[in-house]
This record gives sequence, C-alpha cells and structure tokens, in this order.
Amino acid sequence: SLEGPAQGTHCGDRGRNIANFDEVIGVVRATFATADGFAHCTFRAEDHSVQSQAEHFAAADLVIAVVGAGLANMLFMRPGATVVMLHPSSPGSSFSVYSSRC
Repeated sequence: SLEGPAQGTHCGDRGRNIANFDEVIGVVRATFATADGFAHCTFRAEDHSVQSQAEHFAAADLVIAVVGAGLANMLFMRPGATVVMLHPSSPGSSFSVYSSRC
C-alpha cells in the first residue's frame, strides 16, 4: 500500500506532499510488480471512514507515507508489516518542528 497525495499534489490543506510522487509510485510498482503477486493502493486516510482506514492498514504489508496523523492507523497493521515514513528534506528540520506546523 502506498499512502500519499495523488499525482504529486498537496495532501488536503496541510501542505504535505511528495514532490516526486509519480516517480516514487513508478519505483514501488517496478520493485513490487503485480506480476509477482503484489497489489498497490494510493490512499489518503482523511478521505475514508475510520473503519475503512483500519481495513486498508490491516491488509497492507508495506505502507510508505508522509509523516502525519494518518500513520496512527499503523496500530491496525499485522505483526511483520513494514512502515516507511517520509520526512521533510529541509536542512535543520526535525519531526517536532514539522509536526507542530500541521
């Protein structure tokens, strides 16, 4: 599962985005090919009910996401599933500084 804004756009009104979203999706799809049995999903937690969020995260083996509240859903993931959290690339930026701006 890949969580993030569609087509490199902003995720909601909070300004979180992945500038090279299309490139990231391309690499993920090439690395984890559907021909090898992998399924892909782009997902914006804020667009789904709590139940739907729980179901998506419970089904995921891998979640790649921008740091934010939507990752609280990792509580629903199975043991052994992997989460890759993407942080801002600004020099001197830390999680506490970034999260306080949300």
